Amino acid sequence: MEDLIIKDFETSVQNSAEAEELFGDTTDDIIAVANQHGFIEKIPILGWVVKTQEALQNFRNLVFCKKIYRFLVFTSRYSKKQIADFFEEYSNANQENGYESMLLVLERLDNYNKVDVMANLLKAKIAGKLSIDNFIRLTSSLQIVPYVDLRCMPDYLESIGIRHDTYMLLAAGLLYQSAIGVDGVGRENSSHYQLNDNGLLFVQYGLGIDISSYVKSDAPIQSLTEEEIEDSWKKAMENASKSNIY
Repeated sequence: MEDLIIKDFETSVQNSAEAEELFGDTTDDIIAVANQHGFIEKIPILGWVVKTQEALQNFRNLVFCKKIYRFLVFTSRYSKKQIADFFEEYSNANQENGYESMLLVLERLDNYNKVDVMANLLKAKIAGKLSIDNFIRLTSSLQIVPYVDLRCMPDYLESIGIRHDTYMLLAAGLLYQSAIGVDGVGRENSSHYQLNDNGLLFVQYGLGIDISSYVKSDAPIQSLTEEEIEDSWKKAMENASKSNIY
């Protein structure tokens, strides 16, 4: 059964142009409308989901169908050879069936807009602007970071202080610590963070933002020296003692 699912997805991707011709739309309600008219069964992978689990009566599977269809619309822009070449390279890099890997990625995306971002990354990979390894790294980051935080990534073209979105972007491997320091009380991290090489690739090719005017400095990271850190801690302790914080 599992092999059949993967094979259906492979067939659907290779013939994705037919899906676009059938529906010609990417709106959220297109899947439901297509099912009512029996069109959905003409796309193997979507038809399988509907038949085996009554997907359109199950919210989670409905969402999955929408993400798959959205992805198929984007892949329809490329030739069968381009798609086949990509999935061959993707399979070799992952050391497993590339179509299965892609299904897992789609299933894990928690926002429809993330499918668009992944499509942008796929476009860059097919155009030769991204290596397959970087494509895999960036799609892994895409799965981790909430979409609301992805939208904040351009802010990190410059070195900025820690914020709520910093933690997820840092965990996803998209930022580096550009400066180290402590605040006036010596109790909180006041380090600064900026997009690393992976983050720059993500913003440029995933979010489609022109960063040609951005030049990453080759100068050493500007951080506090050991003496400055020690002086800062001393001052912090003095302030804490006076204010009875400790």
